[in-house]
Amino acid sequence: MSRPPGQCALPFDVSDRHLGFDTYDLATQRGTSPHHMAELAGLRLEQRFADWGGAPFTSDSESHVSVWRKPER
Repeated sequence: MSRPPGQCALPFDVSDRHLGFDTYDLATQRGTSPHHMAELAGLRLEQRFADWGGAPFTSDSESHVSVWRKPER
């Protein structure tokens, strides 16, 4: 897929209910497709871990467990 130099994300779905982007790491040649729906639903990220055991999430983490909370009104 051709992208302008330095561009690492391309949207595949942008709507009122969903944001989806394909992201690419040129150094590792790995791609991901994160879906940004929790913030659109009014949730806020509270914590993020690398695994279910609570290991710290870092840039080297290969997975994540995210805890989202809906703010009280």
